Amino acid sequence: MRARPIEPGRTYKITRRCNERRMFFAPTLATGTKPEDISNFVGYCLAHAATRFGIQVHACVFMSNHHHTDVTDPGGKLIEFKQLFHSMLARGINALRGRFDAVWSRDRACDTRRAQDDETLADLVYTITNPVAAG
Repeated sequence: MRARPIEPGRTYKITRRCNERRMFFAPTLATGTKPEDISNFVGYCLAHAATRFGIQVHACVFMSNHHHTDVTDPGGKLIEFKQLFHSMLARGINALRGRFDAVWSRDRACDTRRAQDDETLADLVYTITNPVAAG
């Protein structure tokens, strides 16, 4: 796979799936988690990583087994942001579930760089409406 250049000031859509498409981000009665527990944890991880690397978050939707996040990267720190964000999420979800295995799929993550504002707007609409479209 060819590496994509990360350029400061560009807008990206990040999509990542859970391992085996398992529903790690769904609340469960077995662990006593409520939807707001998961939402608060995801929000904390996103805000922490974005603040640390100066990432501007435009939209983020977590479904039970994947997420879509639209960001602008003013400083060219997208790789560092994703590493921190995804590793914090994985460690927290594993602790919540009492497990130690991989949370994220080994398939390559999908990061799309957007060149034009109309593509960025289309991505935002997709991100925000994806839960409805998926039922």
